[in-house]
Amino acid sequence: MILPLLSLIDQGIPPPWALVAQWNLAEPIHSSARAVETNDGSEPPRSAVPATNPANWITPLDYPLQLVGEGKEGQVAFKLAVDITGRPSSCAVTASSGNAILDSQTCALLIRRAHFKPALDTSGKPVAGQYSNRVTWKIPSPPPLKLGTSTVTVQFTVGADGVVRDCSQQRDLSGSLVLPVLSQSYCDLIVRFEPFQDDAGVAVERRVQMQIGGSVRLVENEPIGDKK
Repeated sequence: MILPLLSLIDQGIPPPWALVAQWNLAEPIHSSARAVETNDGSEPPRSAVPATNPANWITPLDYPLQLVGEGKEGQVAFKLAVDITGRPSSCAVTASSGNAILDSQTCALLIRRAHFKPALDTSGKPVAGQYSNRVTWKIPSPPPLKLGTSTVTVQFTVGADGVVRDCSQQRDLSGSLVLPVLSQSYCDLIVRFEPFQDDAGVAVERRVQMQIGGSVRLVENEPIGDKK
């Protein structure tokens, strides 16, 4: 099934089958950040706050593909422990969506993508903190399909040990359609690659580019009703 996902995202419209990540940042009871108390019991002057846009931590491309046909939706409330570097050290689901896959996907993505300005103690030194919020997973009704093409280009570095790093993904926005398989984040899926070797057989680091494409075209130019 081919969906006009690229054009929808470009216009800020939720894609038809994927996640709609609704961040409830305006509700203090569900959106809060606080610092862990210092040893002397004093409250730090600054709590942990997002250093990047939380809307980019979980996107419409992150909905688990195995749940697309099941119509699973739900809201996940979570609490992140934030270390002194501003990175999440752990994630806990404080209110389940009712689906274990959506719950685990939420925490897995947050651990990888969330980044904060760390909490500070009274002397301005970074300390551990916490951040709480919730995200809603929804599946909207699909819009009409139309013809088009789409290409995904993924670039990454393969280390001598086969571990993938420095991955980036770009979609060709000249196409208006994309297959669901092209909409997922390949950088989250590609974690290891067969190591490359030089002429002496020694494992070496290499930069790799992968392209995936899809298209939908008319089989015939003539309208079926005009045939005689």
